[in-house]
Amino acid sequence: LLNGVSLQLDLTPNLPPIEAKRAHIQQIIMNLIINAAESIEDGHGIVLLRTGLETIRDDQKRYHFANGRSLSAGPHIFLQVTDTGCGMSQKQVAHIFSPFFTTKPSGRGLGLATVLDVVNLYDGGISVESQPGLGSTFCVFLPLPTHLGAMPNMTTLH
Repeated sequence: LLNGVSLQLDLTPNLPPIEAKRAHIQQIIMNLIINAAESIEDGHGIVLLRTGLETIRDDQKRYHFANGRSLSAGPHIFLQVTDTGCGMSQKQVAHIFSPFFTTKPSGRGLGLATVLDVVNLYDGGISVESQPGLGSTFCVFLPLPTHLGAMPNMTTLH
């Protein structure tokens, strides 16, 4: 990571596998962590990566998903990246997944657009919570397969 930025991990052990290509999951993680680290303007802050399992209920309205999707009820793996960076206004949040939109002078505006494309590929959802001066939290939800037999595209987050 960038100098002065600390990466902390809170990974749930023994999560069930998801049906996804390892390279796609790595791309999500890499882009979210780079985005978080670059948002820490003074170079001293924390990026926290968490994983876990959450069951989404039919009546659950807890999350507003950036891709406008409603997740199917059932168990989902989540991957959450939180930073102590500069945060964003709601106006900025509304555009962050658009290709070539960036809030950083050195950014290209492709990282979060790529994350959203991959999340959509696997019928997942992504939520964003951010406030100026208070950092941001991105949470990706990916559904567990309906059958957990051995499959060539299964990836375990650990």
